[in-house]
Amino acid sequence: MLQVGANAGDNLEIILTDAREEALGIDNLSVLDRTLASEALERVDQAIAKVWFSAKSVGIYLY
Repeated sequence: MLQVGANAGDNLEIILTDAREEALGIDNLSVLDRTLASEALERVDQAIAKVWFSAKSVGIYLY
């Protein structure tokens, strides 16, 4: 919760995304073969999208 104005109650709540590797599903990646490497890349792409959306949302709150 952030105080954003001069008056009591002028607050802004920002909900942050859990960006730890476990929460993003990228804690146990393997690239030992093509199939595993392809799956790892897909999971990394999904993690990037999740973090990017979260960062974009915080930017929207602040502008």
